[in-house]
Amino acid sequence: MRDNYYRTGEGFMCVYSIIMQDSFDKLENFFEQILRVTDKDRVPFMLIGNKLDLEDERQVDPMRGQELSAKYDCPFMETSAKTNTNVEDAFLTLVRAVMSTKKETGGTSSSSKGEKKSSGGKKCVLS
Repeated sequence: MRDNYYRTGEGFMCVYSIIMQDSFDKLENFFEQILRVTDKDRVPFMLIGNKLDLEDERQVDPMRGQELSAKYDCPFMETSAKTNTNVEDAFLTLVRAVMSTKKETGGTSSSSKGEKKSSGGKKCVLS
């Protein structure tokens, strides 16, 4: 079921907890799965390290996030949902990346060729 959301998604915010190394370690699998399922040349990603308000419990160095974002050519930002630090900026950055990709591809739909476009509302999937 998750593959269907990936296939029709226009942009992806991949979030890990800076206080849980395991959450960071699992991210590459998500990146690779999204790239495989979408089968597109360019997929807008945003890499987010969350729980910045718990800096004293940090397990993931910001450099690791920067390195992963460089590997997948996507913006990286650390946020705190609790204190609302950088949350709006993160979403705006992703929206800009999606719009930029649409301009580059001539505004084509995110659906694959021959696939019927969904007529439902917008969706946001968190996993």
